[in-house]
Amino acid sequence: MSNVVASIGSVSSPLLLGQSFLEKLGSWGIDNKKNVLTINPDTTLRTTHGPDKDPISQVPQTSPSPPIAPIIGVWKQYFYDPYGKLVYGGTYRVTKQKENYVMYEEEHLKASNIVNSLGLFDVAYDGDLWTFKSDWGNGLIGHFRLRRVSDSIFEGESLLHGRIRDKNKWVRIE
Repeated sequence: MSNVVASIGSVSSPLLLGQSFLEKLGSWGIDNKKNVLTINPDTTLRTTHGPDKDPISQVPQTSPSPPIAPIIGVWKQYFYDPYGKLVYGGTYRVTKQKENYVMYEEEHLKASNIVNSLGLFDVAYDGDLWTFKSDWGNGLIGHFRLRRVSDSIFEGESLLHGRIRDKNKWVRIE
């Protein structure tokens, strides 16, 4: 088959070959061992729009995926206390150096029951999930797992030893 328009996008992009396209192929299948789409060679392309129509032109066109909103900026961290009240935890800046995100603390809440970070590392972001680690001292490493609610709000949790320590809300202020 030739002249098939395709694009490459993020994980949230529309599928490249939709059902409307695959219906035109007649008999087809997926060979998971070879990672290939198999098309029955005895099948001809079908179209419901008449024999004079090019079936490829009937394939719906997809628009390019929107760019992933970056996490670069200044963020306020909030966490939920045991009573469900949102409490300010600190302000953090996220930058990018080459291909790597870098995160550092600008300000933190000073209280005896608050664990403050000695450093942030392993920052990753895929357009939906933002993860990083925080050195809490004494060999304790907190793992943060945040999901994008909007371009300026992420919600999730911090974990210690694989267990949720607290729920978090991060809000971009710059």
